[in-house]
Amino acid sequence: MFEARIVEFEQLKRDIDEKLEQVQFMTAALASERFQAWSQKRNVQAVVNGNGELLDIIVAKGALRSAHPHLLGPEVVEAVSAARGLAGAENRRRLRNIVPTMVPDDEER
Repeated sequence: MFEARIVEFEQLKRDIDEKLEQVQFMTAALASERFQAWSQKRNVQAVVNGNGELLDIIVAKGALRSAHPHLLGPEVVEAVSAARGLAGAENRRRLRNIVPTMVPDDEER
């Protein structure tokens, strides 16, 4: 009985190691992908990689010449949040394919 448990645990470890390798591969692949989103007023665009790391912020021409350039701050936050949301959704979708029981469907959240 004890030996059977050891065999089960060894198989479980192999399965976990395989899933971990798949997640590491997925994370590396997502690092090379780009997700972008604009603020609602389309004055600011943010670009992130698939892991949500901010890569670029683009301010629309003329946005800094407005009478209220200080209002761009919230638009930066909005664009970055939207881009990270896109990246996060893709990240969850791929992770769900690897370990479906660990990542709930968006409807379940």
